[in-house]
This record gives sequence, structure tokens and C-alpha cells, in this order.
Amino acid sequence: MDNTLECSFTLVEHKVQQLKDYVGKWLQFQSLWDLEAEYVFNRLGDSLANNWQQLLTEIKKARSTCDTSDTQKSFWMCVIDYEQMQGRVNAKYDVWQRDVFRIYTNLRCYYECRKF
Repeated sequence: MDNTLECSFTLVEHKVQQLKDYVGKWLQFQSLWDLEAEYVFNRLGDSLANNWQQLLTEIKKARSTCDTSDTQKSFWMCVIDYEQMQGRVNAKYDVWQRDVFRIYTNLRCYYECRKF
């Protein structure tokens, strides 16, 4: 009997840990709201070769992780419905991608005009 109870507790603890890990992944997206665009743009500087292109690539890659048709995840008896959060995260990625692309394009145009 003790072994059955111990196995049950172990199973529940494992599922709770999976749930915590999954929620933690979604909480990482909070940084999209915490990050100041001006700070990021100043850190990138005006180096077009690597920094800006890399950031655009990383935004696209990061967005693809939450760009899915699924809207919920089940952990045994617990179901997380993330449809609303998914929409907000995708909208925030759209804003970041648009802003970064706009600044990148302006810098590129500036350098091209200087060459001319």
C-alpha cells in the first residue's frame, strides 16, 4: 500500500513540475512588454551587418514557437487555455518586428544615400 501511495505522489509531483515548466515558458514572453525599444535600438547601434539582421531573425524564430493553431495544453486533469495570451504575444511580436524593421530600413537607406 505504501508503494502505491508513493508512486501516486511521485506521479502528481511530476505532472505539477511539467505544468510549472510550461507556464514558465509563457511567462518568459513577459519580457516583450518589459523591454524598452529605445534601449534595444541603442544597444544594437548602427551596425547593419550583424546586429539588426540577427535581431529580425531571432524575432521571427521566437514568434514561431507560439504561432500555432493549438489553443490549450492538457496536463492530466489540468487544462491551460492560452488562446487569449497567444493572441497578445503574437500582436506584441508584430509590433516589435515592425519597429525593428522600420529602424533597420531607415539605417540601410541612410547608408545607401551616403554611398551615392
